[in-house]
Amino acid sequence: MTPVRGLLDWSGRKEKNSRAHWNEGRRLPCRVCRKPAFLKDDDGRPCHKVCAETEQAMSEGDR
Repeated sequence: MTPVRGLLDWSGRKEKNSRAHWNEGRRLPCRVCRKPAFLKDDDGRPCHKVCAETEQAMSEGDR
């Protein structure tokens, strides 16, 4: 499966851990929108996948 440009792969395949982006059921404020999020980014900070993808798309638009 080829990744779609702009979409992040949070499936856990690259970490060989399907729970790599799961925050163990804890809802913490998303680092982007501040709403409660069950997920975490690659750095382990709470973040919605759509927020991370939007942030990435905006930064790519600056290039």
